[in-house]
Amino acid sequence: MTDDPACAQVIDEGSGWAMPELFQTLGGWVAPILVAVTAGIFALRPKRGSLEHQMIDQLQESLAAETAARVALEGRFESKFDELRREVRIRDDYILVLRQHIADGREPPPPEWPAALR
Repeated sequence: MTDDPACAQVIDEGSGWAMPELFQTLGGWVAPILVAVTAGIFALRPKRGSLEHQMIDQLQESLAAETAARVALEGRFESKFDELRREVRIRDDYILVLRQHIADGREPPPPEWPAALR
C-alpha cells in the first residue's frame, strides 16, 4: 500500500478485497440512488397494453360518432324520399286524369295542374 491518503485503500478483513476509500464512502449512497432512478424509469414507461387500449377507445368513439351521423343522414334521406314519392304519385294521378280527358274527347283547356305540385 501507498502512503498517499488519496490512493489509500481499505482491505475488507473478511474477503481480503481492496476497496478505495471513495467507493467505500459512496457505496452506501450509490446503490439506493441507482435503485430509485431505475424504478423511476420503469414507472414512467407505459403499462403493457395501455397504448392499445387507448387506441381502441379512440376508434370506438370515432365509430360511435360516425354511426350517429349516418343515422341522422339516413333519416334525412328517408324523409326526402317520402316527399319525392308523394310528388311522383300526385304527378302520376294527374297524368291519368289528363289521359282520361283526352280519351273522353274533351276540348282544351286540360284539367288544372295539381295544387300540391305548384
